[in-house]
Amino acid sequence: MSSDIRDVLTQARELAKKEKYSEALVQYEYFFDHALAEDISLSGIRASYCLSEWAALGNKLPEAKIHLEVRKNEALRLFEETKSFDFFRDYVSICRALDCDDAIATFERYSQIDKSLAEKVFSSLDELLIDAERWDLCKPYVECRLNKYDLLVRALDTDMTLSEPLITVLKGNLIGVVNRTLVMLHHCGDGDKESTFFNHVSKSLDELGFSELKDKMVVL
Repeated sequence: MSSDIRDVLTQARELAKKEKYSEALVQYEYFFDHALAEDISLSGIRASYCLSEWAALGNKLPEAKIHLEVRKNEALRLFEETKSFDFFRDYVSICRALDCDDAIATFERYSQIDKSLAEKVFSSLDELLIDAERWDLCKPYVECRLNKYDLLVRALDTDMTLSEPLITVLKGNLIGVVNRTLVMLHHCGDGDKESTFFNHVSKSLDELGFSELKDKMVVL
């Protein structure tokens, strides 16, 4: 394996292009298992590009999908055993890559038997629930979602030295969170919170110097 963990993902992609699927699978698995230990900043790439490409590899190599299913089940088992939310986030990311509803079904089970646990994991899969229009599962946990925008803003406030490309990405993330939240509030029938959140975000975007984003806010 390469001494640079980033090279491992590059090699996986090159091997897949060369149709060396079994070798590519080894590299994707290695990257997933070791990326965070090498560089915590790779968490996003690990949860998105690595897993989505690994899942796509399963269309060529069924073994790849089987391995990913095993990782999904293991991540959930470890979460339920240890209550470490890192494992639950891995579980949700793998479910997203596999385009399956298992994470939603798991959350529904938690919501029925352990609402405290459901509240703690809600932010890890709220976007899945919103995109699936599961307003019944969103409504009890609306307050958890409302914190997400302010957490992103706080991250920006702590580091105003971000490069322009990163600022552009952050703006996209901000408006994505805002619009999903507004849609959720609307469909959960919480007009007061919807109006309050809309006004709060409008003021906040002005203060951040992102006023142009207000034109992209959904009005329902």
